[in-house]
Amino acid sequence: MVVLFSQIYLIVFYNDRLPNFIIYINIIALVAYFVISIYSMIKTMSLQKTQEDLEQEKQYNKTLQILHDNIRAFKHDFANIISGIGGYVETNDMEGLKK
Repeated sequence: MVVLFSQIYLIVFYNDRLPNFIIYINIIALVAYFVISIYSMIKTMSLQKTQEDLEQEKQYNKTLQILHDNIRAFKHDFANIISGIGGYVETNDMEGLKK
């Protein structure tokens, strides 16, 4: 930051005393600094967006895993209920089935 202000100071206050090539070099350096700064900010924002997307994907996968586990538990319980009903039907125990 100090370098930035010193270059601006040189360009503004000493431009009549400095050779033109030094002024041009300072201007080019300032432009390069701003371009690199903007590029760095864009990359940082892109990285933050990617990290946020990754966190959302992790949360989504966790939710899907919970739903999958719930469906597996229901499937297991349902199979046991059907098996029990099948036993009553095979033995023709309709009174036991009604209970």
